[in-house]
Amino acid sequence: MKELTICRNLFNALNASGVKYCHWKGTANIEKGFIGESDLDIFVHPNDNEIATSLLEQNGFVHFYTQWGQRYSFIQDWIGMDKDTGVLIHIHYHNKMMVGHTGVMEYTYPWENDVLASCIFDNNTGMYIISPEYEALTFFSRLGLEFPNKKLNKIKQNQYSFTEEAETELDYIRSNVNEEELKELFLLYYGEDGLSLFNYYQVPQLDKSSLKWLRKLTKKYIPHSGFSVLNELKSFYVKFILRYVFPRQHIVPRKKIHNSHKGLSIVFVGQDGSGKSVVSSDIRRWLSWKIESRLYYLGFGEQYKPWSRQLQERFHNKKDLVSKLISKWLPFYILLQRSKDTVRVIKSAQAYIHTGGIAIFDRFPQNKVAGINDGPKIRKLLTPLVKSSFLRRIAHLYERREERNLEKAIHFEPNIVFKLRITVEETMRRKPSERIESVEEKHEIIETMTFPNSIVYDIDASMKYEQELIEIKNFIWNNIRKL
Repeated sequence: MKELTICRNLFNALNASGVKYCHWKGTANIEKGFIGESDLDIFVHPNDNEIATSLLEQNGFVHFYTQWGQRYSFIQDWIGMDKDTGVLIHIHYHNKMMVGHTGVMEYTYPWENDVLASCIFDNNTGMYIISPEYEALTFFSRLGLEFPNKKLNKIKQNQYSFTEEAETELDYIRSNVNEEELKELFLLYYGEDGLSLFNYYQVPQLDKSSLKWLRKLTKKYIPHSGFSVLNELKSFYVKFILRYVFPRQHIVPRKKIHNSHKGLSIVFVGQDGSGKSVVSSDIRRWLSWKIESRLYYLGFGEQYKPWSRQLQERFHNKKDLVSKLISKWLPFYILLQRSKDTVRVIKSAQAYIHTGGIAIFDRFPQNKVAGINDGPKIRKLLTPLVKSSFLRRIAHLYERREERNLEKAIHFEPNIVFKLRITVEETMRRKPSERIESVEEKHEIIETMTFPNSIVYDIDASMKYEQELIEIKNFIWNNIRKL
């Protein structure tokens, strides 16, 4: 198993402090959680909550909030980053062992303290894990409590097949459990019905009637947390509003930065060939595994495809008078529209940041040099081509409006700016079609771009890409921790 320093340090600290905790579900996939490929579900005794959360902070973890409707007062989301690999680790921190429907979690397992008293130490990960017997008890109880009527009605041929993940978990349990001890646990918590439940555990496949009986049995013995109007509203919100009105949010419950009233803005600028788009896309992909983040493109490259630009391509090679006029004046409209879109996108990103999201900008406008590098273009590139004095007045209107829009845009002050730097020679090697004069001018623009109220990091974009990404991730994570 690939060793991640952040996980090893955290669980060593928890063990040394005497905190009562254990990993309590999905033990079959625990190593995936330990290397950042899935979540870690850690149950901590409420009396040790203050020490445990303090140790999480000391070891580089940050408390995030899940969107409303999928947030629970007894479950916290802590995310950390391993500084050597850039891998994110997500810990579901439980103060109660609860189960139920999404948005509600209406049942509490009555064996919480017994789980902590009987947990075992896992040498591979260095953490305490739930015993196979209690995991089997928890697994079958969860199966009964979480199984809705709608899902029961969809079972075909009267046989229920477990998901691949559940099959893996069940195989792990059956290969490690002591069946005599398990039988005792079923009898302890389910009384006279425990023996029947143990018999169902031994059956390789459950049918529809067995699942109905299991659900009825678990609801009889597992305490309900009671009716709550807020919980019912949350359940409705998750089941219907998120699922059908905002389906993307329902599929991936994102986490927002712990200061839920403010997120983070990150800008990538650099010379041509420095890899701005690639890096910004990879950083967004890295964060969006669990953290609410969006990528905003502010350039004029192939990614920017408004209807006007598509129309321009359609008329480009036509020779009739109307097509020539359209081809001549559409660039004015396209460039003006790009400047408007830049302002609109930045305003949208600002609103998003204030809700706790992380906005990532591929490129950023400047107004120091016209014609290149996301600066104003109409005055230098298009107006000189207009010969008529009357039409030139119209062109001047377009150029002034474009410049005013860019002036508004650059008033936005990002939190973090990454300047991806490469030499002129490296740019020419990566972009051989560019003119050397243009490349040198763009390099000078990047040098002179200033962000007085932002944290600016210079990144050597000629280093190995994996190393560059890890360096950028560490800078970002250090700033997230400071929020």
